[in-house]
Amino acid sequence: MPDTEDTAVLKAEIKRLELELKKTNRQLSSAQTQLERFGKVNVMQHEVVGTLKTEMSRQEKFMTMLLKYSKNTILLLDRDLNIAYYTDNFFEETIGKKPSDIDGKIIFDVYRQYFGDSAVAGIREIIEKATTLKETQIVKEQIASSGSEENSVYYLYVTAMYNGGGLDGVMMLYANITELESARLKAEAASVAKSEFLAKMSHEIRTPMNTIIGMSDLMPQENLDPLQKSYFSDIKKMSKILLGIINDILDFSKAESGKMELLPVHFNIHSLFHDICSMQSFIARQKSLEFKKNCSPHVPEFIYADEMRINQIFTNVINNSIKYTKKGSISFTLDTGKSPENGADCIVAKIADTGIGIKEENIPLLFESFQQMDTRRNKGIEGAGLGLAIVRQLVTLMGGSIHVESEYGKGTVFTVYLPLVEGAAEKSDKSHAADTRRLVAKEGVRVLVVDDVPANLVVASGFLGRCKIPADTAEDGPTAIDMVKKSLDEKRPYDIIFMDHMMPGMDGIETTRRIRKLESARQDENGLPPNIPVVCLSANAVHGAEELFLSSGGMDGFIAKPIESAALNEILKKFLPEDKYTFVDKEYDKADGEPSKREVRIAEELSHIDGLDIDQGLHYAAESFATYASTLRQLSAGMEKGLVVIRDSLAAKDWKPYTVQVHAYKGICATIGAQALSDRGKKLEDASKSDDKSLCFEETAAFCSALEEFNAALRRTSLFDEEPEGEKTEVSAADMAAKLEDFTEACEEGRSARVKAAIKGLEGLRAPAALPGFENALAEALGMARSMDYDEAAEKAREAVSQLMVNNE
Repeated sequence: MPDTEDTAVLKAEIKRLELELKKTNRQLSSAQTQLERFGKVNVMQHEVVGTLKTEMSRQEKFMTMLLKYSKNTILLLDRDLNIAYYTDNFFEETIGKKPSDIDGKIIFDVYRQYFGDSAVAGIREIIEKATTLKETQIVKEQIASSGSEENSVYYLYVTAMYNGGGLDGVMMLYANITELESARLKAEAASVAKSEFLAKMSHEIRTPMNTIIGMSDLMPQENLDPLQKSYFSDIKKMSKILLGIINDILDFSKAESGKMELLPVHFNIHSLFHDICSMQSFIARQKSLEFKKNCSPHVPEFIYADEMRINQIFTNVINNSIKYTKKGSISFTLDTGKSPENGADCIVAKIADTGIGIKEENIPLLFESFQQMDTRRNKGIEGAGLGLAIVRQLVTLMGGSIHVESEYGKGTVFTVYLPLVEGAAEKSDKSHAADTRRLVAKEGVRVLVVDDVPANLVVASGFLGRCKIPADTAEDGPTAIDMVKKSLDEKRPYDIIFMDHMMPGMDGIETTRRIRKLESARQDENGLPPNIPVVCLSANAVHGAEELFLSSGGMDGFIAKPIESAALNEILKKFLPEDKYTFVDKEYDKADGEPSKREVRIAEELSHIDGLDIDQGLHYAAESFATYASTLRQLSAGMEKGLVVIRDSLAAKDWKPYTVQVHAYKGICATIGAQALSDRGKKLEDASKSDDKSLCFEETAAFCSALEEFNAALRRTSLFDEEPEGEKTEVSAADMAAKLEDFTEACEEGRSARVKAAIKGLEGLRAPAALPGFENALAEALGMARSMDYDEAAEKAREAVSQLMVNNE
């Protein structure tokens, strides 16, 4: 029994051990399987790690190459703002070497070491902003460059890098923009130069245009036959066309800068249509083209829009059609219709021609600036390619559109759509009264005209004379200030001052400022400082010029040269008290009469002088031969002194008096009709203002010799012969001296009205037993006074008095 129990226990143990063995075997088998799996994973892991290492090495290689060859500089800072990484080029550009001691240093210490304390403050502020605001900060910095006197310009980008919630570091990226900055500055300088050029060009071109149009407005017409009147009218029209070309260039500049403005008014579009057709049909006839026109009765008589710009749009398109049409016709049709863009009511203008047409691929380029299509075929056609570019800008600004249809070789049709807003006749600025009436001042009105160009003084005085205003004149700012001071001291201030802008020495703005200071120190009867209206009289039509005169210039009004009668009327009406003027029907001044035999003889002699255009000279002298002759005498009298100034200042390289004197000869030669001499003077003037003045040394001697030859030719004419005395009253030496003293005082005062009266008082008098020197000095004094050279006239008058007293002691 015991044996049996032991056997059972043993069997049970064996059974349990067998089970444990099986379990262990299973575990060993599982472990073996797991080990095999782990082995495979390990192999795969080694493969992955190897691949990762290879890829990381590759990426690191390319990253290193990227940083090494990048034109931008990168500095990486850790969370404590120590330098953890940097590229070399920044330090090579700035300090000329790769620093070896900045790894791990705080960025502020590095900046202090290499760029100074001021740089530390700046970079600290930028980093603090980047880390506080968590936004990339962008600043422009100038840093001294190694081996160069000029600084390099950088854009610095500072970005704070965050990992989770905390700051992980800062990245600083420097982009060298020195070349871009240089290009920007050059572009800005070019823009300024262009603006200065436009201002100068405007002044240089519009100033003679002022004289041409002004003289034509002053010229009497009642003695002209119908054909002559037609020619005269065409001259004025063509002058306005030339002004239009100038305005195109200036308008393009305004449009480029986004400063083009619209000034809508109520106006008669039918009248505008006929004015345009009248002018353009004349141009078309010059090319033997038929000009067709039609204004639909559906077009309202008055609309509300910018009249000047609409005129410019239609004129530019018609001019373009005439320019590119060799035979056939031009048609101009005005009607109403709907906008193809939005269906709104529109004025619709169609300009069709039978010209050369436009290739389909060129139509998109048609309204680009400075473009001329098919240049080989159109060789010889004038134009800068601005007209249609300005048209598109103006049409777009007005909310309209322009469309083109063309068949190459057969013609083109331009269709302009402009928004239609009907106007009111009673609100029109161009009423019938304004066309037929002009302002006439009552006695006692005092006006001062300030301009350094005598011809401009003649024009302005002529316009004012038609308004019955005897103007005083001044040729420079200091003289004007003295005259204003005297008028204020006498408590007879000027009613208006017309002030030229561009004058040598003291310009119009500075002169006005000094006049305002004179006024501020005085009080009128009401205890207030007088405020004389100062109206700018300028050929500077560049955008913003009028605002300059009226704001910072301290002026009250503006008239552009050439002077327009309507504009002058408006200025006088605006600034004269109502009790000092009235309106009368327009009338033309009477002609001065037929020229004398002596004047005819002198004109014949002058016509044989090479390079002298008498007709041009008479234009600038208001068609007055006496004024023209006096100007020639004045030029001759001052020639020797002027040439000494030119030669001496050139030898001394004293460019200011040199430039002033050649500028003076440029102007006076153009005024008398010696255009070739004027052009040579301008060439020397431009050279004297440039960096390269070699032309002045090369050509001044020849210029002076040409002036001396011209003067000698003048001296050979009868221009300097004594005039026949005619019927003159003989007076005592004392009475003649008293008249001359009055004449001298009038010249020194500069009041034109008083000078003219003094001249008239002397012309009918004869001194007893006068020396030839007295007669010559008196004749020169009167001639210079007639030419408004009052300083020289006063000097000659004193010389005449001296001669008179010596002869009668």
